Amino acid sequence: MAVIIQLSVKGLFKGFVSMPVKYMVRLFFLLLILSCSGRDEQPDDFSGDITGQNEELEDLVQSLAFEKVDSLAYQIITTAEKNNNFDALITAKTQLASSYIDRGNPEKALEYSEKALQIADEHGTPKQQARALIQQANGYHRMNHSVEALASIEEAKTYISDIIDPEVEAIIYATHASVISSYNPVDALKHNFEALQLFQQSENKANEAITRNNIGLIYHDQGDHEEALEEFERALLLNQEAGDDVQLAIIYNNIANTKKAMGHIDESVESLLNAISLNENLGRRTSLIRNYYNLAETYREMGEHDLAYAYYSEAYEMSHELNFAPGVMYHSSGLAKTLYSLGHYDDVMRYIEESRQLAEEMENLPMILRGWDLQATLMAGLGEYQDALQAEQQVRVYSDSANQQRRDREFEEVRATYDFDLAMAENELLRQELEYQERLSRNQQWVLILLAAGVFTTAGFLVVLYRNQKKLHGAYFDLEQKN
Repeated sequence: MAVIIQLSVKGLFKGFVSMPVKYMVRLFFLLLILSCSGRDEQPDDFSGDITGQNEELEDLVQSLAFEKVDSLAYQIITTAEKNNNFDALITAKTQLASSYIDRGNPEKALEYSEKALQIADEHGTPKQQARALIQQANGYHRMNHSVEALASIEEAKTYISDIIDPEVEAIIYATHASVISSYNPVDALKHNFEALQLFQQSENKANEAITRNNIGLIYHDQGDHEEALEEFERALLLNQEAGDDVQLAIIYNNIANTKKAMGHIDESVESLLNAISLNENLGRRTSLIRNYYNLAETYREMGEHDLAYAYYSEAYEMSHELNFAPGVMYHSSGLAKTLYSLGHYDDVMRYIEESRQLAEEMENLPMILRGWDLQATLMAGLGEYQDALQAEQQVRVYSDSANQQRRDREFEEVRATYDFDLAMAENELLRQELEYQERLSRNQQWVLILLAAGVFTTAGFLVVLYRNQKKLHGAYFDLEQKN
């Protein structure tokens, strides 16, 4: 068998050598094609359509599905970094920043927005730079860094003329409104209405509803409850049309707060129960914790302490399960107040201390103050007057600290407004100076043109005059010759 194979190989070799050159070339290309056709394609290491994945990521961020957000974002970022896909990388990091804003983690949001901005400055588009700056402004705003937040959103506004995208422009105005709403509600309303007009032009009902909700919150904070309720109800209708249950739950919660402020307690409870039902169906447990707190506070103020205790307890346990420190802090304080009202003093101090410890870790002076105030009341009720006096002293100390913090924040907000107004005034003066220089330059050009025209006209006149003089001189000379 080996001999046959050897002879066959020798025969093939002899036949190949004796083959004409043109056939040898054709055979070579045929073998090359066959070898390539049998080889598997080696695609780039993309896990599906990365653009589609970023769109999916945006939907997950809006639905607050944080675990899925983290998983998909990690997949997109890993793939994008491996393939130098800067567009996908910037988008994913910006979406992550937005997600961390929703989670109440502005420090992490700042980290991702700054990373996105660094890449966008080098490899991105003006729209991507603006989006990253929006999230950066949101992060600073949530950390009460008013000056930095305002600077970020002002920088984002410089890209509006390059973006030519009404959606992004509207989001910039809405974010600007959010940043200044606490200390400049008038301008905040103006920017929100600018955003609202742009969202209406693009027929984006979802963002129109969010903007109306934000307008309602400003009216609510200013005590204009009728105006606030009107905006909330418009937002409610828009979200019902869009079928956005996430925003519906948020608006029901805001309607409940406004109804409560107006003294319509039963309607407030009804709205809160609607919000709770939606968030239970959506599985949004952190939002449920906030709804439970508002409902428990309402029941406690109504004197329904058993119902208040039930909702505080459920939210307290849920907060521990989720390791949601703000929820534990607020609900342990609520449990302490409710148990005190029910006359169950044994666990009151434990809940006060737990709430106060978390408040100190988060530097939340109002909650620290609330804890000492409740402790003073508890000690006085138990006849522990020395302990009550010490707690009262702590109340005074933290009241002074809270007032100083409030004054510092107000000063910072005023300073931010002053810096912003000063920058705007400087920009206006610069603009006017440039316009003046431009007008002056145009006037100088006209003067030069007129001077040049005058010079040419004068030169022409002199030439004509010279020729006429020469002709006249010639005529006199001829006349003299004749005479």
